[in-house]
Amino acid sequence: MKRFLVIATILFLSFTTVSYAYETYLPQKEESLVQYLETITVSIMSSGRGTGICSGTIIREGFDTTYVLTAKHCIGVAEDMRVENNKVKLIVTSATDDIALLYVEGIIPGKSVATIGSIGLKVGEIAYHVSYPNFERYYRSGAMFRYNHDWEFLRFKAIGGCSGGGIFNADGEVVGVLWGGFNYNPITIIEPLADVINFLETI
Repeated sequence: MKRFLVIATILFLSFTTVSYAYETYLPQKEESLVQYLETITVSIMSSGRGTGICSGTIIREGFDTTYVLTAKHCIGVAEDMRVENNKVKLIVTSATDDIALLYVEGIIPGKSVATIGSIGLKVGEIAYHVSYPNFERYYRSGAMFRYNHDWEFLRFKAIGGCSGGGIFNADGEVVGVLWGGFNYNPITIIEPLADVINFLETI
């Protein structure tokens, strides 16, 4: 019995160590991609009747305005909304999809502009996600395994605060917006690239 417990403990610690290493170590190429995605991803905080945290992607900069792509359900009825420390001055939302564009005052320091992809995800293709739930970097990747006329489904876990964050291909191009996920399953639902492009073309 004692021998069984010792073996079980060793196996548990081995799996724990492997799992931890998998979460913290990234190959050089992937780490470079994640570092780039951090520069185009922003945190969004809204306050009013409570506080909400979401994420977004910078898709354009003007003379005194930064344009941030996010999810429409992140908007709510906030009395004050800020991207990093910059105030949101205008919000445009999609009539048909869970997508929004924030017009943010000024240029956000230390950030750059993302590129919108031209080709959407294919089944089996790996997608990448960076967001800032709780104002800390959250990184995941996984394959797109299913789609319907509204959404695409990816094999990784999203948590609260990931909503609105970008979905990127291996070149760091935007290919979707994170919509949500399941509490106990590593499945993420996204608004696909086609919906993003249709929305941006109407503005």
